[in-house]
Amino acid sequence: SFPASVQLTPLPIPGGIKAVVVPLTETTALVVESRRILGYDFRLRKEGALVYKIDTSVPTGEGPIVVGSIPKPPDASALLGPGEVWNSDGYSVTVKEVTPAGDLVEISTID
Repeated sequence: SFPASVQLTPLPIPGGIKAVVVPLTETTALVVESRRILGYDFRLRKEGALVYKIDTSVPTGEGPIVVGSIPKPPDASALLGPGEVWNSDGYSVTVKEVTPAGDLVEISTID
């Protein structure tokens, strides 16, 4: 139930919760991950929480991942830092805390 606070751990760090997935429809979901300048993301210019939508009805290569309103792969421009908020599809994601170990995010419904 919402609001929900979740401590996310970046993929390269063992253990923890790697992502929050909020189903929106039968084929779409909101996804929140913690990204750090580690492993696959060693080229990132900043760190923080990544929020994006995925639509499984859209074929790979045609934009199944949407960051903001643009179908594109997630990148550093979409990362949220402490206090930043992302609103979409009736949900709000707020970054409560960013530490080397991950991000504390709060997900709530928008009335």
